[in-house]
Amino acid sequence: MSKYLLQDTEETREMVEQLNAMLLSQEESNIKLATQIMKGAGAPMPLWGALLAIVLLYKRKKEIAEAAYNLLEENVPEEYLSKYNQYIYSVNYIVNQEESKITTFFETITNEDNYDMYSFLWTLFVYTKKGGNYFLKHKLVPIKTILSELYENQRLSLEGYQLEQLPEEIAEFTQLYYLNISHMQISHVPDSFQKLTQLQDIQFTNTTLTAEASQKLEQFFPTIMGYYYYNKACDVKSKAKQKAGSTFYMEAVQWFEKGTMLIPEYAEGWHNVGACYIFFKTPEKGKKALHQAIELYTKRIEDNQEIAYNTYWKACVYALLKEEEQALKYLKQACQLNQSYKQAAQEEEDFKEYRKNKQFKEITKK
Repeated sequence: MSKYLLQDTEETREMVEQLNAMLLSQEESNIKLATQIMKGAGAPMPLWGALLAIVLLYKRKKEIAEAAYNLLEENVPEEYLSKYNQYIYSVNYIVNQEESKITTFFETITNEDNYDMYSFLWTLFVYTKKGGNYFLKHKLVPIKTILSELYENQRLSLEGYQLEQLPEEIAEFTQLYYLNISHMQISHVPDSFQKLTQLQDIQFTNTTLTAEASQKLEQFFPTIMGYYYYNKACDVKSKAKQKAGSTFYMEAVQWFEKGTMLIPEYAEGWHNVGACYIFFKTPEKGKKALHQAIELYTKRIEDNQEIAYNTYWKACVYALLKEEEQALKYLKQACQLNQSYKQAAQEEEDFKEYRKNKQFKEITKK
């Protein structure tokens, strides 16, 4: 059979596209068929990169890897093949690195060579989901195509991507439930994000948000941002306990208050605001927040929501308010509903002044 795929015609270009799709399909039967066709018809240059990626990605599948490598040996000039072999060893290490390092490596490859390595890098990305930052940065393919490769089960992770502006195209994934934008510096959030009505969770670990970006996110996703501020406050409060620093408590209360502004029905937020103000010896502000917490915990109990849990925390709030009778009453109820709260109460900061109390000891006795 002639090496007809090496001829540049409209028909062969269509066949090359089909063969490339087969290599990208991640279906072993398709890959085997594609390499079998190329064995007789030739492997044109636009498929060299994809074949190289197959060699790397299927190194544990000897039959597939060898078939792909044999095609490279038969069709690729020696000087290119030598460099390809170097890439195989380098990529084994680099694909496990963070996105910024992968991007640098991909840029090095494309800058060193005067022939197209796009199919190699794209095939690696499609299979490993690593290197998306490089494709977004250089806009080599439509942004939605890149995001579609990353989107799975209503989840999208751009963790570590070097983006200052979130792509408008994210909003086209209207069923998106989880978005990870950790380790970024975000200055702009598109108005189109208002369409993400199913979004329930955004991860921001070590992400810097400008005031404008924060305001947009608060406007579009008040509940998500409220919990984000609450968790941030808890982290700061934890540092305050470890370092006994009032500065940390001051920062914590600011984050707790931001959270309660966005989720005013969140009892735990008001509870912590009150606890911080009690620490600051600002009793009036503390009592106001704590009474708000009691009201919200009570409403949950009346609505039959996690009765033991909410009764326990209601007891904790009364303990902070130094209302001993009420604190011990609800603690007893919580422990009767769930024995684990006996140990929890012994360790709980809100009950630290009650640990020598005879009735407290009786209630929490195992």
